[in-house]
Amino acid sequence: MFRMNASLFDKLHNLLLSTYGLESSLHMNSMESLAMFLLVCGHGASISALHGIFKHSTETISRKFDEVLMCLVSMCKDYIRPIDPNFCTTHSRLTDDRRTMRYFKDCIGALDGTHISATPPLNDQIRYIGRSDKSTQNVLAIVDFDMRFTYASIGQP
Repeated sequence: MFRMNASLFDKLHNLLLSTYGLESSLHMNSMESLAMFLLVCGHGASISALHGIFKHSTETISRKFDEVLMCLVSMCKDYIRPIDPNFCTTHSRLTDDRRTMRYFKDCIGALDGTHISATPPLNDQIRYIGRSDKSTQNVLAIVDFDMRFTYASIGQP
């Protein structure tokens, strides 16, 4: 259901608890908050659907979603970054291949962007209208040759 196995869920939960400030509240524990967050992200579940599953108010679910999101955003600084921030070395995939080295000798990774559906506030909706006449936000990601994220820009109109 959460797009990960139980041991990975526990590891993520413990990491968010110990390092990134995820906390339980009087009426909802942190594990339930993380579960709700993963259901929204992994399956696109709505707040009202979570209300039916977890029996909490939509305001509480929304607030807990934001709390888990902020913990994950603070986690990004430790995981979405290049190993060599100055990009001084060329990856061995390039240096070991004579055919690609002359074309990609200074290449440090690959980037791709995509648009995902968005629901911005009504007063800001015009900035998010894409070519399909729907509200979207741009997601740009850069990965190195070992498929590790080195940069991500999320939520730009």
